[in-house]
Amino acid sequence: MDARKVDPAKMLGISESGVIAVMLQDNTIALHLPTHITDKDIDDLIRQVMPKVLQYQQGCVCAFIGFDNDPRELFEIPEAIEFAKRLIDSGFISMLHISTLMEKEEKPYLAKVFGAMEVWALGTGCLTKDGDLSIGEAESKEFLAALARGNRKKALTVYPTTTDGMHRTKIEGLI
Repeated sequence: MDARKVDPAKMLGISESGVIAVMLQDNTIALHLPTHITDKDIDDLIRQVMPKVLQYQQGCVCAFIGFDNDPRELFEIPEAIEFAKRLIDSGFISMLHISTLMEKEEKPYLAKVFGAMEVWALGTGCLTKDGDLSIGEAESKEFLAALARGNRKKALTVYPTTTDGMHRTKIEGLI
């Protein structure tokens, strides 16, 4: 994605790491992610974007920057798959809409971005060549478990933790 092609009225900003944030028409934040960002950049992004996600009561969606000129589909590009795995491991997917594919009929502008399930499917090999999901009951359970792990990881990223001296961790800011 070229930031010069984005409507300035919809641009939320560009981070030092090259993430482009754009507000979509339904107050969904679209994050265009360069795959070279570090794990620290991803954690920083979670900390920066979560307040907006909570403010607008919308999940984010994401797209990967850097593969526009590659003739292969994302699921055929090892670097894209590895990046999706990093997003899953970091807890990033828990900030995303559950699935953009589920809403593509009523919100066609979501057709080229990913929600949590699409990122997870790319990282686990469950995204088909036509861009659809190949998910059964077992995969659904795996996705929900990954999402739960992501929620825990995100909470620890966003909220500082302390110990109470009894080897128990308290997440500051959470009840």
